[in-house]
Amino acid sequence: MGKAKRLGRKSPSAGQSNQPLAPAAPNPVRAITPGLTGLRRWVARFGLIILGPALCFAAVELGLRVFGYGYSTSFFMKMEGGKTYTVNENFARQFYDRKSAAGKTYPFLMPAEKQAGTIRIFILGESAAQGSPNPAFGFSRILEVMLRSQYPTTRFEVINAAMKGINSHIVLPIARDCAGRQPDLFVVYMGNNEAVGLHAPGPDTGVFHRNLTLIRAVQCVRSTRLGQWLAVVIAKMGRDHSGEHVI
Repeated sequence: MGKAKRLGRKSPSAGQSNQPLAPAAPNPVRAITPGLTGLRRWVARFGLIILGPALCFAAVELGLRVFGYGYSTSFFMKMEGGKTYTVNENFARQFYDRKSAAGKTYPFLMPAEKQAGTIRIFILGESAAQGSPNPAFGFSRILEVMLRSQYPTTRFEVINAAMKGINSHIVLPIARDCAGRQPDLFVVYMGNNEAVGLHAPGPDTGVFHRNLTLIRAVQCVRSTRLGQWLAVVIAKMGRDHSGEHVI
């Protein structure tokens, strides 16, 4: 007993083992928590970077629409009472300048709701499909007369949605609008303006006109009220820089 006291050691108490204690197992919660915290932080940052500007743009777009700024870019426009559709004269403004001869439409009237048993046909294309120089004698009118003569008991609606001077970059959104108006058949007669129309390829074609993704993105922006406002601002800045008088 005295020797144990001199060495400063304590005798093991009853029930205790002389074997060294095993190291404690790592806490899985503590090991995972730092990684999850970092992941959440990056997700939050990404959300702020993406959702923040998107919410701001959406708020501005909503405000411009509430205050009546800009114009509708839909191909169809409802007449008073909402029972019929006609062509939206402002549709081509998202692609062309107001002074441009391209994008001219031929007026039509179409019932908003297609009657039962009606065959609705849309004509898509350019000036040739429209019937230039006089759409009243174009092939769409001839087709309608022939169908009604051949099938007198069936009601036909032949809607000429062709426009002068356009190409597939503009026919595509027209076709999408027509697809939501209960079509039964599309007649497409086009191709003349693919090499000379909007975004047509050429020897001096830049990167923008060769990139379909950029073209579609710009078209999407210009179809919004915010995009229309930005286009006006950019055009005004260009006129100021060139020294033209701006009203």
